[in-house]
Amino acid sequence: MHLLAAGGFKDITRIASSSADMWESIMFENKDDIIAVLDSFGAVISEIKGKILENKKADVYDYFLTAQQYRNSFSTATPKAFVKRYEIDVDILDRPGSIAIIAVLFSSNGINIKNMGIVNSRENNSGALSFAFDCEEDRQKSVKLLRDMNYDVTVKE
Repeated sequence: MHLLAAGGFKDITRIASSSADMWESIMFENKDDIIAVLDSFGAVISEIKGKILENKKADVYDYFLTAQQYRNSFSTATPKAFVKRYEIDVDILDRPGSIAIIAVLFSSNGINIKNMGIVNSRENNSGALSFAFDCEEDRQKSVKLLRDMNYDVTVKE
């Protein structure tokens, strides 16, 4: 597999290199939705497998053409001007598990992370994480939890 895998493979398998604790928490907090998506995905895979076994090349071609058209329909522009964001930055130590600790803290307190990013500034052996939430309530709750644990938090307006 290592010899065949290209750069795109690492991109689509990035979750595998993340914290198992964090993803276990995410999976079980969203169990019903994830099971529904896996069931749908399994049905699509079974259908494609059947098309291949039956040598229905036109159907397989149409499947990939439809997938290509769907992917190409996504806008490359981000609608930041129209979306209200509830964001914070958190200073963290640059060491294994730092991200997982915060993600599990949020999950165990019912806070959904809408988006998360690493701020690429690494002065003084520390870093920052950027979090976005669905609502102001989740942002306020996250700020309180983090400050109670002595994290330096900046609320972004």
